[in-house]
Amino acid sequence: PGCPDHGTDPDWHSCVCADMTTLGDHQALSTEPLPSSSSPPHGGPATSLLLLASVSALLAYHAPAVAVHLQQIGADPAAWAWPLLQSFFSRALSPADWRAVWDHLLAHEPVFLLPVLVAYVKLHGPALLAAGSAQQACATLLVDSVLRVEPWMKAAYALLDATPDDLLPRWAPFSPLPQGHSYPRHMVPQATSVVLDGRAEVERIKAEEAEILQRRYLAARAAEAGDEAVRSAAAAEARRLEREEEEERACEALEVARWRLRRPDGSAEA
Repeated sequence: PGCPDHGTDPDWHSCVCADMTTLGDHQALSTEPLPSSSSPPHGGPATSLLLLASVSALLAYHAPAVAVHLQQIGADPAAWAWPLLQSFFSRALSPADWRAVWDHLLAHEPVFLLPVLVAYVKLHGPALLAAGSAQQACATLLVDSVLRVEPWMKAAYALLDATPDDLLPRWAPFSPLPQGHSYPRHMVPQATSVVLDGRAEVERIKAEEAEILQRRYLAARAAEAGDEAVRSAAAAEARRLEREEEEERACEALEVARWRLRRPDGSAEA
């Protein structure tokens, strides 16, 4: 089983396009039907219905008023849940928020995707309860989201902890592709927020170290210049003292000469 057009994955894979905006005509879930919810989400219509049924059950458990209202206005999960699942939220999130959400998704088993979706819908509860039609409800969920990722993920973790085990699909644990298999070439890996923040932190540290080195260089030059100034000042002071001594000796010699001129014999007293 797996994606018949883009490679084989026995457990789970996310075929995310490089631009992170759409998956085009390639479904994130494959077209092979699977018989039960114990299998991971790579089946066709049967698995899709089971997946949407799990979303409906989770929403009815955690946000019953929202679930009832969506049902009353004809907003079927296939109209709002499936586009979000198929695009892995890329159609509703900015690239930065999408990467931040995937930092959390990749750190857990694939089933965590469902509490994340239900938390997303629950946090849009006030707007959804005000929606008068399925079109308005879908526009609320599928248009660019303004939710902050941090409270959204906290809500998702709280939902996961508060969800009975029988409401979650029992999928096999995640495992990577077997040795020798590979993902399709068009699947360009996207850097997550952890990676991008790490790169930014490395660049910040490099810039800070360069600034420190520059400051040390300038301080050393200033110290050298200061030492030279001290030496110059000391030499100038020595020259000044020497001139004063020469002037003092010259004054003494002048006084002696004047005294001799005053004596009749031209001699000076001792």
